[in-house]
Amino acid sequence: MSIVLMNPGSGPVRGKSTMDHAWANMERLVEEARIPGATFERDLRGDDDDGRFDFVVKLGLRSTTVCMPGLPLTEVRFDPETQNSLEFPRLYVDGNSWWWKYAVGILRSHLTGEDE
Repeated sequence: MSIVLMNPGSGPVRGKSTMDHAWANMERLVEEARIPGATFERDLRGDDDDGRFDFVVKLGLRSTTVCMPGLPLTEVRFDPETQNSLEFPRLYVDGNSWWWKYAVGILRSHLTGEDE
């Protein structure tokens, strides 16, 4: 008997992936997480040439990393009511992969210490 484990959306996102898309996606992610005073900057140390771009998000003394797909926002952020999440790439927040919907709350929790 064999078991196959999958993590859909965690693979490379090459193609039309750009840092400009990733930056715009980060702006939207921080906005949706409703974290007043949070800032982000590029973190060049972790880029793997897989179509994702690393950022550090800071709030006061707290910080966390986000590895953001560089695809257009409409190909990263999905509407769970009308779209299938399996067709979208995951974001990495502090090394763990999440679809957009969940990454928003995880980011907020990491930076504020509040539960969703």
